[in-house]
Amino acid sequence: MSSTTILLFSIPELISLISRFVTLKDAISCARVSKTWTNSFMFATWYEIDFDVHPRFAKLPPDIVSKNGHRIRIVKNARLLSQISVLANSRVSQLRKLGVETTATAMQNVLACEIIARNSSTLKELRLRSSPNPAKTTDSLAHYVFAPALAHFSDAAQRCATNLRVLQFRGLYLTHDSLMAILEASPLLSELALVDTDVVGTPTRSFTHTGVKKLALKLRCLFPVHPVGPSLLSYFPNLTMLSISSHKVSLDFPAAKAKDDITRYCPLLTGLHLSGRSYTIVSDFCSLVSRNLSLIFFEFDRFSTQSIMALLLHQATLKNIQGYSPANDLDYKAYEFPPVSTHLQESSRFLQLIPRGCPRLEILNLYPHEMDMDEVEMGEWVCKDLEVLHIRIKDLDTKDKMLRTIALWRAGCKERREEKAAGDVVMTGDETNISIEVRVARHLLKFKKLSSVWLGCQIWSPT
Repeated sequence: MSSTTILLFSIPELISLISRFVTLKDAISCARVSKTWTNSFMFATWYEIDFDVHPRFAKLPPDIVSKNGHRIRIVKNARLLSQISVLANSRVSQLRKLGVETTATAMQNVLACEIIARNSSTLKELRLRSSPNPAKTTDSLAHYVFAPALAHFSDAAQRCATNLRVLQFRGLYLTHDSLMAILEASPLLSELALVDTDVVGTPTRSFTHTGVKKLALKLRCLFPVHPVGPSLLSYFPNLTMLSISSHKVSLDFPAAKAKDDITRYCPLLTGLHLSGRSYTIVSDFCSLVSRNLSLIFFEFDRFSTQSIMALLLHQATLKNIQGYSPANDLDYKAYEFPPVSTHLQESSRFLQLIPRGCPRLEILNLYPHEMDMDEVEMGEWVCKDLEVLHIRIKDLDTKDKMLRTIALWRAGCKERREEKAAGDVVMTGDETNISIEVRVARHLLKFKKLSSVWLGCQIWSPT
């Protein structure tokens, strides 16, 4: 080796770059190589603290935290007082993301507020939640969001603006004025989630935040039985995505007021995320949004034929339709078939009205449902720009069958690329073959832009 030879791993810039992409386990090993490597890989070791993954972090001595706390950028699942206490170290002052539980004890609430205030200038994502213990709610001051922690004053005359982009409260209480103060101090905020959170009290002033594009809250918070002020929707004139949860069946849904508020305050609304026990929530809200609805998420087990008819009110604009099952936390990368929902199975032919009637559809995800190819082939799917298709197919129920289907689809895609065919690809082989694999592959090949396919396990691309 000549004296001019440069060892790659002696280049500090390269080591620093590599340190951003290694796993935590590898980062710890690399940090032990040399003092130079320690400086680079120590940052990767401390960058993200997830207490669910590394609970022992809460037992670190204060001097260790003081030495390295400035390296921490992300904290997840801080639920216990011991976990929050270790974060109370003054050196933990440059957090970008924080997920913390604030209500278990008064001390936990105080420390959490101190941590938030100390990091308010760097935090971009903040998620606050209550303790799962329901014993204390409205009678507990810890369940009320302490607005000065998020919207504190740097001095007596000037409010300090935060850098928050995403803010989530779960199982807490906010006064209207506290919400106003937080919004006013967070000009960069784009997502606000009031999950199982109540906004209480009478507002003493009004405020609009033009940056918030996504809002999540429960139905009764959006449309209270006894409203005390203007609709919360009036605060967010540029809202494009509205997430509504309704965990109690409502028999007195204020349809007229809801339609008036959405029409008046949400002219840019294009997306809905609907969840809860109500079987009419999809049809109710699809009927309220008069135009431009392009995206909808919903709980599949609460979907109905009435919901399908309501969706078709927006067939000219819908691009993204996704049904999910809260009981089945699906891992799309898993190499195993999840259970199929029996819901709507007897009325599955009505679901075919969606791809047959929505010409602009790009994403169709109905993974809990099993389609029958006999019903699929009874009519043409008009969504020729379809890019993502996540569905189950009846009788395509083994890995071998699915892999055979994907192989046939990929072969057809390759043929189309090589021949630059203008029309549909005609699959080579036995034309009399009517196996389920061939039928499904032929159907997939009708969509030239299809780039993501899930038929029961793993997501597949055309190459």
